Amino acid sequence: SKSGSFVYDAVLIQHTEDPVLPFLPSLLTYAVTNGLISCEKVRKALLSCVLHSTNPTTRSAGMKCLTRILKYGDATTLPQSLLTALFTVVDARCQQHENHVSSQQLTKAQREAYEPTNLTPPTSTAAVRMTTLPYNCVRDVAVQLSRCSRTGDGVNVGKLLVLTHVGLSGSTGGKQSQSAQSFAAAQISNAASDSIDATATLAKIAVQEPATSHAVHRAALSAISNVAKLAASQMFAEEDEDEEEKEEEKEEPSDPVAWTMVVDTLPTLLSQSLQTYTTELLTLSEHDVDLYKSPPGVLFGAPVEKSNNTNVAVKKNIKKQTNSRGGFGSTSAYEEEEWERQIKAELAKKKAAASTTVEAMSPEDEKRLAAQTTRRSELQTLITSFLRTLEAVEALCADLEVGNACLAQLGPSVLTANILQCPAVHIPTLVRRSTHTLFTLAQCVYELDEEYSHPVARALVQSYHPILPPTDDASSTTSLPLVIAPLPTTCPAAVATISEIDEYTEEGYAHTLSTSSFHFLLPILRASL
Repeated sequence: SKSGSFVYDAVLIQHTEDPVLPFLPSLLTYAVTNGLISCEKVRKALLSCVLHSTNPTTRSAGMKCLTRILKYGDATTLPQSLLTALFTVVDARCQQHENHVSSQQLTKAQREAYEPTNLTPPTSTAAVRMTTLPYNCVRDVAVQLSRCSRTGDGVNVGKLLVLTHVGLSGSTGGKQSQSAQSFAAAQISNAASDSIDATATLAKIAVQEPATSHAVHRAALSAISNVAKLAASQMFAEEDEDEEEKEEEKEEPSDPVAWTMVVDTLPTLLSQSLQTYTTELLTLSEHDVDLYKSPPGVLFGAPVEKSNNTNVAVKKNIKKQTNSRGGFGSTSAYEEEEWERQIKAELAKKKAAASTTVEAMSPEDEKRLAAQTTRRSELQTLITSFLRTLEAVEALCADLEVGNACLAQLGPSVLTANILQCPAVHIPTLVRRSTHTLFTLAQCVYELDEEYSHPVARALVQSYHPILPPTDDASSTTSLPLVIAPLPTTCPAAVATISEIDEYTEEGYAHTLSTSSFHFLLPILRASL
C-alpha cells in the first residue's frame, strides 16, 4: 500500500502485547527499500518505534532502521522531513500523557460535571507509563538528525534546539545541560544567516502555540535559558583573562550570533506578543472572567427553571406527607421510619430526574452551551499565551547580563501587565505570574542588591497611573500608554530604592548606573520629583 497506513496504527504502536509490534522495524525497512519513506505515516511509525517507552527491543530495532535510512537516504530533504515528524510525534505523545495524568487528578465532582451519566474509570498506571516518552531517546534522535543534515535552515534549527532540551530543566551544572548548550552553540553557528528564523521558531513554540504540550513548552523555555547563558559566555571574557582582552572581546565578540538572538530579536518578539495579549486582556468583561472560571461542559448563567420547579415540588410533597401524618410528634417510631424511607426514595428519584434534565437541554440552552464552550476556549488560549510569554521572559533573564541588556525592551511591556485595572486582574494566576516576572526583571539591575528587587518592583508599579479598559467610543490600539504618576506621600519602596542608588554611586563602584538599569529605574526618579 502506497499510503503507508499499514504501519502507523495507534493501537499497534501503543500496545506492547501486540505480537506484530516487534516486526514493525522490519516492515519499515521494507518500506524504505521500496521508496515509501516519503509517506508521513511511515515516518511517524518509525519514530514511534524509536521512542517506544516500554519495549527496549523495539526501540533498538527502530534506531537501527533510522540509522540505515539516514545513511542511504537523501541528506537534503530526508532529515528535515524526519525532524518535522519527530516534533509532531513528541508533542502528541506528551499531550497524551498530560491528558492521562490530568484525568487521574480530577475529583469525582469534576468528572461527574464533564460526564454525569457516562463516567469512565481513571486510566491505569500502565497506560500512563506507556504514554511517557524516553526523553534521552528524543534528544539522541534529534542530535543524529542534525548530524545528517547538510543545510542550516533556521526553522529546523529552532525545532532542534527545543527537541534537544526535552526533559531538561535548564539548571546550570548538569552534564546534560552542558551538552545541550554545546549542541546549541554548534547549531547557532551553522545557521548564522538564518538566526532570525531560528529565534522566531523558538519564540513561536514557547509563546504563540498554546496547543503545544507543557513538556514541549518547558523544553522551549530551557532552550531559551541555555541560549542566553551561551550568549553571555561568548560575549564576555573569562575571569582569568586580563582587562585588555576583556575590553577587546566586549567590543568585538568572537561569535555575536547568540547574543544578537537573545538581546535584539527575542526580546522584541516577546515584547510585541506581551503587548498584544495585554491589550486583549484589557477588553475582557466581568462575564468573560466568570465564564473562564466556570467548569467546562456545564451551562453558565441563570439556573434552569425546571430545577426550581423540582425543588418546589419536593418541598410541597414533603409538607404534604408531613401534614398527612399529623406532624412529627403524632406518629409512632415505626411510622416515622417508614415515612423517612419514602421521603429518601422520592428525593433520590427527584435527584436522578434533575441529573437527566442536565443532558436533555432545550435547543436554546444547547446553543448557549456551544457558544460558551467556544468563548471559554478562546479565553483559555489567550490566558495561556499570556502566561507562557511571561515565563519566556523569565527564562530569558536567567542570565544576569542578558537580563540587564533586555530591560529597556522588556520593562515597559511587563510593567503594563502589572498596572492593569480591569476585570482580568481577578484571575489570580495572571496577577501572580506578572508580579513574579516584574520581580525577575528587578533582580537584573545588578548595581543593586538582590534583596531590593521587591521594593524596586513595588515602586515602579506605584510610579504609573493604572491603565483602565477602553471606553466604547475609544478606538482600539495595540500600544498602551504609560503615564507617570506622583508617588504617595509615604512610599517606603521608593525611599529604599533611591537610597540604594545613592549608596551605589557614593561608594565608588562605578559612580553611574548602566544604561539599561538607569532606563529601568528612571520612572521612580521622575515620580519622586
